Amino acid sequence: MSGRFGADSLNLEAIDPVEDLHARIAAAEPRLEASLPFVLPQLPRLNAIIDAHADSLRQAPTALLHGDVFPANIIVGPDRTTLIDWDFPRVADPAQEVSALDEWMYLAGGGYLADAFFDTYGPRPPNTSLYRITGAIGWFGRGVFNGWEIDSTLDEARTEQVTGWRDSLVGYLTDLGDRLDEL
Repeated sequence: MSGRFGADSLNLEAIDPVEDLHARIAAAEPRLEASLPFVLPQLPRLNAIIDAHADSLRQAPTALLHGDVFPANIIVGPDRTTLIDWDFPRVADPAQEVSALDEWMYLAGGGYLADAFFDTYGPRPPNTSLYRITGAIGWFGRGVFNGWEIDSTLDEARTEQVTGWRDSLVGYLTDLGDRLDEL
């Protein structure tokens, strides 16, 4: 089950995570073909890996997720860490949230979630790496950063930041074959 959680509602529906991941990849193909065509030959392999992990994906527990977890929405205090700005809560596999945070860490500085994060969070959810790869493909496919680097309303620092994010995402996808080897 997956779905949106709002102030007045909880709308859950049965979603096959395997079909969902395949659909995300398929939706990204036009932009990948136009901008990163060397990634396309890796997609059949990625789809096969998703199929090989089908049982794990379908049996994963679900939880209430923040839906927009990234460093600016996290306040770390001396006694606790708090997630703020709950505009997009949903119910889904926690691996999706951990992979999104890991992706932000990578985009922001080329790093990954530190092992210390998992000392307090708990074990890394089993499907995190698979969601991380498909999440990067989905982000690139939606063109989230496309054009921001030339947006005249952004100041120089923001322009540099989003250009760096885009370049980091391209770098991550450039090494897709190696990332698939790790799965």
